[in-house]
Amino acid sequence: MTDVVERKEPELRVGVPVWWHMRGFKMAVSELDATKRTLRITGSAAEIIIRPARSIAPGMDGWYVDWRVSTNKAFEVGGRGRVYLGDDDLKAAFGLPVDDFYNDDETIERYGGQMASRGKFIRWSGYLNIPCPGTGHDGDPNVSIEVDDNMRQAVAQLLG
Repeated sequence: MTDVVERKEPELRVGVPVWWHMRGFKMAVSELDATKRTLRITGSAAEIIIRPARSIAPGMDGWYVDWRVSTNKAFEVGGRGRVYLGDDDLKAAFGLPVDDFYNDDETIERYGGQMASRGKFIRWSGYLNIPCPGTGHDGDPNVSIEVDDNMRQAVAQLLG
């Protein structure tokens, strides 16, 4: 099992990484469907949905994480996308122990963090961005999440 150790402290702004948005404090588990193995985490301006990859691509292992961020709800302005995460990617993103994870040292060296997978996520302590670091300001095409125990437990349930 790979130990999750602090790799490089990111530049901080008011105690959080500069690449992380303060709206991440508002993100919370809004739905966990154990039967379909789906998890929805939502906030005031963003959401992610984690579901088995085989629900979209039959026969495929791993997870699809759909993310959406809204910068102007009235005009439906924002960003959305989908990333693929293997089991250990998902564990690393949410701060669970991992067995076999390739940590993106280049991203960590540049932005600071504990765990990263280029184009998928970056995390330092409980501060997670999907799919990438940002400026920490409105308009970034990524979702910031403060990972809490409820989220970690929900992800652990998904993984079974």
